[in-house]
Amino acid sequence: MKVVGIVAIVVVAAGGCAAITSKPPPSTPLRSFEDCSTSSAPAVRDTLLTIASGVATVGGLGIGYVEKLEASNENVTSWDPHTKSDVHANAYLIVGLVALPATVAFFLSARYGYRNARACKVARRDLMDRRSPLAPSE
Repeated sequence: MKVVGIVAIVVVAAGGCAAITSKPPPSTPLRSFEDCSTSSAPAVRDTLLTIASGVATVGGLGIGYVEKLEASNENVTSWDPHTKSDVHANAYLIVGLVALPATVAFFLSARYGYRNARACKVARRDLMDRRSPLAPSE
């Protein structure tokens, strides 16, 4: 159970790369190719983290729910003072609930990264057209 918690903490702490490192094109026309980034690598990373945290969300909530059901349906004999504890169920539910906003954050970060990379490609094409000797003069 400790491993699941550690993995959840690492996944949450490592995310949002595209939202932080993507360099969108400026609102004015590009002056240089370095003004923005066409790399979608951070967005791909966030997509993989979206999938991983989505699996953690579904798995944590699903396993936690099943554990809770098993704990509540247990028949306990009167001479057995130890009932089945649902401590593990609570831990799984917490992992699922923590992973849910992480999934949303990774998804939004990945979408932001893909959109910025696409916008930069369009802006770079526009810059090349403006620099082209065949471009109409203004």
